[in-house]
Amino acid sequence: MKQSWSPDEVEAALELVRVYGADGFTRHAKATGRKVEAVRMHLQREHRDAWRDAMQVYKLSAVDRAVNKVIEINEQKAMQIDDFWDRFRPVTVTPPPKRSTKTAAAGVTVVASDFHFPLQEDAAVAIFLETVRQLKPERVILNGDLPDLLALSRYPKDVRHVWGLKDEAEKYSAFLYELEQVLPKDAQLIEIDANHSGNGTESRWWRYLSERIPELLQHPRAMTEMTYQRWWHPDWSRITMLPEIVLHDDLLVTHGDMARKWGGYTAKAHSERYVNSVMHGHTHRMGSHVRRVPAVGVRGEQVIRAYEIGCMCQLNPGYTSVPDWSQGFAVVVGTGSSYAVELVNIIEGRATVAALSTTIEG
Repeated sequence: MKQSWSPDEVEAALELVRVYGADGFTRHAKATGRKVEAVRMHLQREHRDAWRDAMQVYKLSAVDRAVNKVIEINEQKAMQIDDFWDRFRPVTVTPPPKRSTKTAAAGVTVVASDFHFPLQEDAAVAIFLETVRQLKPERVILNGDLPDLLALSRYPKDVRHVWGLKDEAEKYSAFLYELEQVLPKDAQLIEIDANHSGNGTESRWWRYLSERIPELLQHPRAMTEMTYQRWWHPDWSRITMLPEIVLHDDLLVTHGDMARKWGGYTAKAHSERYVNSVMHGHTHRMGSHVRRVPAVGVRGEQVIRAYEIGCMCQLNPGYTSVPDWSQGFAVVVGTGSSYAVELVNIIEGRATVAALSTTIEG
C-alpha cells in the first residue's frame, strides 16, 4: 500500500471530491489501492482547507444539477403541453378564389351525411358537388359526422389505419372550399350535431375535451376558443351549426342515434320515437318508411315519412369488415308544407339524379 502522497495524487483525490462529494473517497481508494478511511483522513487532516473547498464546489454543482433537472422536467412538461395544444390549433386554409354568382332555386334542399373525413369517398363527393352545382339548392345540410375524429375515439385502433386531427381538418376544409364555389351566392350551409362531430353532448369532440381538461373548460374563454366550429369551420365558410332542423313544417332532419339491422328499419324506429316525419344519417344505410295514421275523432289524418340517407364515406374503411353500407344523399323539393324526397343512391361512382333527369359520374 502506498504510504506517501504526491501533489498530483492529492489533486486527483480532491477533483473526485469536487465531482462526487464524499463518494470521491471511495473512488480514489479503488483507483489507488488505498483504504477509504485512509483517503478520508489524509484529505481532511492534511489538506483540510482544500477538502472543504472541494466539498463546497460539489454542493454548488449539486444544486446546479438539481436546478437543471427541474428546468429539464419543466421544459419536458411544457413540450407535452405544447404538443397537446398543437393538436387543437385550427388549420388555416386559404379562402376560395371566387363564389358562385347564381341565385338559389327556391324550395330545394340537398342533405348529405357521414363523410367521415379523411375516409370520404371522392367519387361520391364529386357527384354530390356536381348535383349541388346543377340543382342550385337554397339550402345544403351536412347531416353530421363530417370529420371522423378517430384520433379522439375511445375504441381500439389499428395503427395501420390511424390519422391525426389535422389530416381530418385539412380534408374537411378542402371539401368546404370546393362546396363554396358551387353553392349559390344566397344559399344556406348548415351542419348538424352528431356523435362524431359537432357540439352535442355525445360528440367525440366534447367527450374528449371534457375527459382531458374539465377544469380548463370552466373558463369562459376556453368555452369560446374550444368550440367545435372554432376548430373545424374556416372563417371564410358560411357554414352554421344546428342541433337539428325542420323542413316544410314537418320533416325533422337529425343525425340520428339508433341503428337497426336493415335499411329502412332505423328510419321507422326514429319516426316512432318522434311520432313525426324524420330524415337521418348515422347508419350508413339507405331506406324509407311511410306510415299513414288514420283520422280519429278530432285528430286529423297524418302521414309519417322516414328516410335514412346513406353515407358519403368509403364502404370499406378498414376498421370494420363487410359492412352493408350504401353511399348516397337526399334531395328535398317542396313549397310550404308540401314536399317530396328523392334518395340518390351512388353505385360504383355513378348516380342517377331524378331531380336533374341525368346520370352523374364521380
